[in-house]
Amino acid sequence: RRAHDFRHLGIMCNNCEEEDFYGIRYHCKECTFGYNLCEKCIDKIHEHHTFEIIPNPCLRALNLGILAKRTLDVIARNTNIHDHKWRDPITGWTKIDAENMVKQTQKEQDEYNTQLQK
Repeated sequence: RRAHDFRHLGIMCNNCEEEDFYGIRYHCKECTFGYNLCEKCIDKIHEHHTFEIIPNPCLRALNLGILAKRTLDVIARNTNIHDHKWRDPITGWTKIDAENMVKQTQKEQDEYNTQLQK
């Protein structure tokens, strides 16, 4: 899935005033109040400020869940990995870390889906 598949729930674009918009969210690093723009408005205004991309929490959870499942798959396929202290070379996670991450990310995705239904 892509960033365009997820809504930024509870966020409004300060230019077009679209709420819960899809796509990339840009947040001004210089404004003291929470100034956000959607990707349709980023090139239209506020050119003199620096923006950062704020990842969608659900997309982040989805990606972390994929990494955790990959770690568990590596462990399952390698019967010589018996040490509970073994760490995945990509994520640095142990088996317990990966199992906890799968649970946590599933919870975050469930919460996102619940909010969508409201």
